[in-house]
Formats: sequence, structure tokens, C-alpha cells
Amino acid sequence: MKQIKTPAFLKPLAAAFAQAGHHVYLVGGVVRNALMGLAVSDFDIAGDAGAEEAVRLARSAGYTASIRTTALGTVDIICADGRAEYTPFRTEVYAPGGVHRPVSVSFDADMAADAARRDFTCNALYADVLTGAVIDPLGGLADLQAGMLRACGQTGAQTLKDDGVRILRMARFAGELGFLPNEDLMAAARENARNMLALTPTRLYGEWKKICQAQEKYPSLRPELDKPLHALMILHQCGALKEMMPPLYDGIGVVQKKEYHAHDVFTHNLMTFAAMPGDVVLKTAGLCHDWGKPQCAKENGGRMLGHEKVSVVLAGPVLNALGFSHSEQQAVLTLIARHMYDLRGEAREKTLRVRFAVWGFAFMEQLIQMRRADLIGSGRGLTGDNGLQRWIDLLAAMRSEGAIDDPADLAISGREIMALCQIGPSARVGEIKQALFERCAVDPSLNTAARLSALAPKIHRELGPC
Repeated sequence: MKQIKTPAFLKPLAAAFAQAGHHVYLVGGVVRNALMGLAVSDFDIAGDAGAEEAVRLARSAGYTASIRTTALGTVDIICADGRAEYTPFRTEVYAPGGVHRPVSVSFDADMAADAARRDFTCNALYADVLTGAVIDPLGGLADLQAGMLRACGQTGAQTLKDDGVRILRMARFAGELGFLPNEDLMAAARENARNMLALTPTRLYGEWKKICQAQEKYPSLRPELDKPLHALMILHQCGALKEMMPPLYDGIGVVQKKEYHAHDVFTHNLMTFAAMPGDVVLKTAGLCHDWGKPQCAKENGGRMLGHEKVSVVLAGPVLNALGFSHSEQQAVLTLIARHMYDLRGEAREKTLRVRFAVWGFAFMEQLIQMRRADLIGSGRGLTGDNGLQRWIDLLAAMRSEGAIDDPADLAISGREIMALCQIGPSARVGEIKQALFERCAVDPSLNTAARLSALAPKIHRELGPC
């Protein structure tokens, strides 16, 4: 019989359960990860005691315990050494359409019934907290060994029909673990892809972010696999990605100039996503950045000039539906809007310095990542890098010179500018401050109180009457 090492902080709880004639088990990811030699962060436990009884027993053993969700029987159990989430064995009934929350829950269940209501067999493994003995009601151990995702229900169709988030979880687990869904599960995903549209934006965003970060979840596990792309392709193959991001699919078969691109627009977007670091803003910007090309090509005789503006328009509603915060939406859309800047690498250094300072150094780091990923995603590599290395070198030089990227970091204040120029509060103060800021971007040595104090009245005169 398989065994795992169970956490010491749960042993007194398990002893209290046993004394009262109950059992408590680790369940889900904690057991799966222990068997795979992966890190464990969350401790989910389940047992045959009801929620109120579990609270009573936990408190009797010295834990802090409270019912978090009465409808699901969820109990938070906390002690100085750790915390766990307990749920009684239960069965669930869902409404049609894939809404995440069940419409009815029954706690008159045993372990087998509890296992059957879960998503995938590799997550339906239990381990006795006292002994560490692993219990496998649904054959999850064999699936774990095979690297396969298989539905816990009698069919994949029922598992995915019940809860639309499970399609995203299927892709996410496939990415994080390097697994593959079996054919029954993929067929069910194709049949129920639209169920994801019933989910709240918050649920969609949570899973999408984890997909983008899949490479970092278990870095020692299959490091050779591009895990976010693996997850994305599973969403593509089952039709779920098209439900999430319809404009992406307009790029299928749209040919680009062969001297710059080896792929059609659709594949280029996927490859740019793959080349981006595992950040939800960067990954999403890479995936969306050329959505406007098909429309521009259709309207302009094959020319794609200005496609970045159309991409922004197309991406906005999708980001909103996926639950991106306002600040994240703006970050993604700004990267898309500016990804064509100085594409030929011909801008003067003075112009670039001002642009880098105005846009901000942190943003420029992201835009450099975008430019690099765009080049890699072209399928032509980094040959002829369109000024990419020049950008990298210039940004490093500006930082080493002590350049600033915020007018608030100027060595004189707005009040001092008013005194030097003998003007009152007005828009002119901001104009002078911006001009000083841009000159400091070109020559960081100007950012001293003495030099800016001499420059401010001169700029005021150059600007003419207020």
C-alpha cells in the first residue's frame, strides 16, 4: 500500500476524530503532490464528521476552528504550525449550463461518493492523516503514473457539464503537471466548451492567470515542456480558447510577409505568447498584440498598417470579460498600442531617451520583453533585431547615469519654479516641469537644484506668454 508523510500539525486533530469514532483524510493536490515529490502549500482534508462536529472536535484538540461556508460545510482549522480546510464527505447537484456553484449539497455520503463528485482522478486520492496510507477509490494512482487526466464521474461529459471551470482546470493541470487529458475528457471538453461563459470573470481570471504562470508552479517537473503553451493548446483543441478569445481566431490562415514572418497571424500570436515571461499581463499582451492584423489586411488591400490600434479595440472587451482589473487591462492595452514603436530602430537617441523617461523604465522593460517575444514569435529568430539591443543598452545606460522617469524626482519643485519664474499656480508650471524633465532624460547631469533653477526661467521665456 502506498503511504505518504502526513503533516505533524494535523495529527492531534486526527486523534480527536478517531477518539470520537470518525476519520480524517488529506485529499486532492496535497496527496498528489506528495506522491510526485512536489511541494505542498495547501492542506485540504475531508472526513465523515459533519461541519459542526468537526468544529467541536478541532476545538477540543486545541485548534481554532470555524465554519466558513455552511452550504458546502467548509471549515477553517488553524493552529500555530499550520492551517487546513476541512469538508465533510458530500455529493453535489449542479444546474445545467456549467455554473460553478452547486444548487444542492448532501452530506449523507461516503468516501467513494465524495471522490466521484471531484474533477480528476489524480485529485481524488485520500491519505489517512494518522497512518499516511493512501486510499484510491477511482484508480487515480494509475492515472498519476501515466500522466493522464481522467474524469472522476462516470463520464467526462458529466464532470465538465456540472462545472464550467473544470475545463480551465483541465488545461491548467495539464500545463502545470505536464499531463494529457484522455480522449473521453477532451471529447467532453469539446462538447461543453461554452459552459465556461457561465463563469464569473473572477473565476475565469483566476484560472487564466495560473495557466500563464504554469512554468513556475513546479519548475523541477518536466522543465523541457513549455507548460503555458501546452495548456493553451489544450484549450485550443477543445474549442474553449475560441470561446474565451474569438478575435484570436480571425488570424487563422492570414499570411504575413515571408521576409519577417514564418507563420500566419494566429500562430504568430501563439508563439509570441510562448516567448513571453510567465506574467499574466505580458503573456496576455503577447497573445493579443496582433489581433487587428486580419481586419486591417481586409480593409487595406493586404496592408496591416495601424493594426495595433485595432488590436487594442478588439482586446479590451475580452480582457474585461476575463476579469482583468482596470490597471491590468490598461497595462496590456498599452503594451499592445506601443509594440510597433521604432520598429525599424531608426529613432534618434535623444528621442528614445525622452520616450523611455516619459513611458517609465518599468514599462520599457516590459516593452523590451514584448519586442523580443514578437521577434522570436515571428519564426525568424532574433536576426536583425530591429534595434532591440540598442533599446536594452540605452535603458541600462540611462539607469547607470541616474536618469529619472518621473517628474516628481526633479531636483526642484513646482513651488520653486513659480518663485523663479515669478508666476502663480497655472498650467505653465506643469509645462516648465515637463520640459525640465525631458531635458534631464537627455542629460541626467542637469538634475541638480542649481542647474534646474537656471534653466526654469529660460524655458519660461522660450514658451512665450502664458
